[in-house]
Amino acid sequence: MPGAGRLVVKRFSVLLVLWWLPCVSVFAMQTGEWSIDLNGLSWHSEDRYNDDGEKRRYNEGNAGLGGSYAWNDWIDIKAGFFENSYYKNSLYGGAFLHRDFHSGAWTFAPGVSLLLVSGYDDTPQDAPVVAPILVPGVVFGPRAMKISLGFVPVGSVKFATLQLQFLPANW
Repeated sequence: MPGAGRLVVKRFSVLLVLWWLPCVSVFAMQTGEWSIDLNGLSWHSEDRYNDDGEKRRYNEGNAGLGGSYAWNDWIDIKAGFFENSYYKNSLYGGAFLHRDFHSGAWTFAPGVSLLLVSGYDDTPQDAPVVAPILVPGVVFGPRAMKISLGFVPVGSVKFATLQLQFLPANW
């Protein structure tokens, strides 16, 4: 996407998440917890990808912002944006299905995220404009701040993700 187009998508993404978070937080205060999610890092099983004959390094600094809402004890609704591994802006939305284990103030929650993700259509992935993705993972940490790790073990290039979750209600 040309530079001006990418800037418009990035600004729209920021506005979408900034609009969405307050809506969720008002609802969440009545029925469950919500978190601010900082999307940050990824790791790929290969260092480079082929982009029309040119070898490029994967973007492993996937900055972005999102939010999660604890719908119930085993489903978190998620949405946000990030700069993907191909240096394109992506929007995501979906659910994290999990089982929580607690020890004092600490939580360990293995599960799987079922997401719809944009931004991979004009990349070597050649995915649809909005593509489904299944991401097994685990969320762990104290109640106020958690680490979310995801891993996609299928496909030609396996990858892992890192996200920080801040729970304002627990500060």
